[in-house]
Amino acid sequence: MRAWGTPNGWTPFNSTALRIVPRRAGRTALLDWFGGLWIPYASHNPVDQWSVRPLAVPHPILNGVTPWDYREEMYSRYFLFDNPGRTELLEAKPADPKNGLAWGPVSWAYARTDGGRSFVWGGADFHDNLHSVDSYRRYLLNGIA
Repeated sequence: MRAWGTPNGWTPFNSTALRIVPRRAGRTALLDWFGGLWIPYASHNPVDQWSVRPLAVPHPILNGVTPWDYREEMYSRYFLFDNPGRTELLEAKPADPKNGLAWGPVSWAYARTDGGRSFVWGGADFHDNLHSVDSYRRYLLNGIA
C-alpha cells in the first residue's frame, strides 16, 4: 500500500477507503498514514447542524480560520490513539443531542515517521458549503496548500 500516492506524497482518500479496508492489516496501514481511524459501526457520521471551532494550537492550516456553523454529514468519533505526530486542529459539536453531546476532534494534521504529512478532515460531503462558508473554504485550502 505504501506505493500509492503521487511523487510529492499527496495521497487523496475519502471515507470510502475506510469502509473497504475492514481487516487489521489495512487499518494498520491507514493508521500509519493518517494517525487515526474512522471505523464503520463504531464511529459516527450524522447529518446535522454542526458548530466547528479551531483548537488553540499553532499550525499553518489554521491561519485565518475562525469558528463556523453549517449543515454537514460530519465524520466523528474517530479512534485516536496517543500519537506524538498528530496535531488535532478542529473540534465540532452537533446541534441534536442524539448525535453527540460533547465537542470532539474532527480534523488533524499528521507528521508521518517516513517524513510525509497527512491532513484529515471529516466534514466535506455537502459541497455547497464551499461557496457559503468562508472559514471552511479557507481551512480546506490551507490544508491542501
